[in-house]
Amino acid sequence: MNSRQTLTWSFLIAVLFASQHSVGDSLRDANELLEVAHAGRQFENLAEQQAHSIVATYSSILEMALEVSLPSDLQSEIVTCYSETYRWENFSTGITQLLAQELSSEQLTLLINFYNSQGLPPSDIELFKDTIAMADHIAQLSGEFIYNNSSGCVERDARLIHEFLRTHPGVVDIEQFEFAW
Repeated sequence: MNSRQTLTWSFLIAVLFASQHSVGDSLRDANELLEVAHAGRQFENLAEQQAHSIVATYSSILEMALEVSLPSDLQSEIVTCYSETYRWENFSTGITQLLAQELSSEQLTLLINFYNSQGLPPSDIELFKDTIAMADHIAQLSGEFIYNNSSGCVERDARLIHEFLRTHPGVVDIEQFEFAW
């Protein structure tokens, strides 16, 4: 092998090593960003709030349409489904990968530093603006990822509520209602 071939192979190996190292660094940085931003805690808090909002909606519909209260054990069962389905641990790896793909290492580092110190140097303001401008796109990709990687609870909720109404004949005549399931 001549010196030119050796140099070419050395360069290719260095590039491959650097790109593999870069992917690992990006994943590590994306994970660190999610940790310092407390994304897991925020995600689970939001999922819990959403679950309670959904139960309140179901309860309101039943109360207004049928004058029936949704039993507390059924409410708890519905909330449990959302809590289990939308645990942060179910999505954290995919969201980390998404951030590592969508954000540059400079952007990840900038956001990590921002969350750690609540500030950024004036020289990074333009990069910060560019990074923030990507938020809607990343949120859309994240939402799609969560939707495509979760079983959801709505159909299960409908079956539970239908079963409750069917097994409590004194509550309402279920046969007078048409259901889509």
